[in-house]
Amino acid sequence: MLKFGEFIARHRALILVIGILLLFPAAIGYINTRVNYDILSYLPDDIETMQGQEILKEEFGQGGFSFVMTEGMTEKEIADTADKISKVDHVSDVVCYEKLTDLNVPKEILPQKVYDFFNKGDNTLMAVFFDDTTSADTTLKAIDEMRDITAENCFISGMSAITDDMKHLSDSESIIYAVIAVILTSAVLILTMDSFLIPVFFMLSIGTVDYAILMTTRYRTERADGKDKKEAVQTALGASIRSIITSALGFFAATVGVAVYSEIGMISSLCLLLSRGALISMVVVIGVLPSMFMLFDKLICKTSAGFGQEKKRHIFRTAH
Repeated sequence: MLKFGEFIARHRALILVIGILLLFPAAIGYINTRVNYDILSYLPDDIETMQGQEILKEEFGQGGFSFVMTEGMTEKEIADTADKISKVDHVSDVVCYEKLTDLNVPKEILPQKVYDFFNKGDNTLMAVFFDDTTSADTTLKAIDEMRDITAENCFISGMSAITDDMKHLSDSESIIYAVIAVILTSAVLILTMDSFLIPVFFMLSIGTVDYAILMTTRYRTERADGKDKKEAVQTALGASIRSIITSALGFFAATVGVAVYSEIGMISSLCLLLSRGALISMVVVIGVLPSMFMLFDKLICKTSAGFGQEKKRHIFRTAH
């Protein structure tokens, strides 16, 4: 393992450049990754729910549905709204009194139950059916278009509308969540490790924090004992690499096993994501992080509390 540490120390600049270059395809992949909000697509095809959904789509041309409630609108306005909605792509049918009767049948002759189903005071209900599943991309796009073309006193509800709201909230707030997580994690690391720069390297190396702490603690110990940066990195890497690889491969094996065995697509996808993350973290921590320590050693010493004093005490003890 010491030879591997020597290799990292000798090619530190090249390793760091390769790591930076790999960020570009990673960013492109992140930007172009599609988030799947269709829960049904993760279920096995042989369960009754999926079979029923398939029959509903193939035989009846219906998938998901939503309800649209109008408030304080005339019958003519409601009929016009229903016509607009029916022209939206992937809307297969719109069911309401105004559309079914074409306003030629007086409401007074309707059975009370039918009337009460569609009307409550000045509120009127219509059902909108889609030709795809509840959370399919086409259905969510149709929901957005319906909201654009309907008036402010039209309210869209149902599982498809809720999923669409969750999608927009997740897309708009995910960056905020990530920023808060980075700030809080960095604050904890700065306070516990008495260093300003090392937590920054943790975030930049996108490695798992416990792996990085194991490497960093040994590196700081070796530097405090008077070794130069090259010896400190080699010793730290040689001492911690077995633990890091064992931990990462163990986690990888466990998550890959669940991914292969599980018949639920969501669980399989999450486990594959975690397994890839374990391998990437392992490579980054044993490759990129030591290279950062080598290149930015002086800054680390200056921005770490008590680091210089520890080295001076060691030199003083050695001299005496």
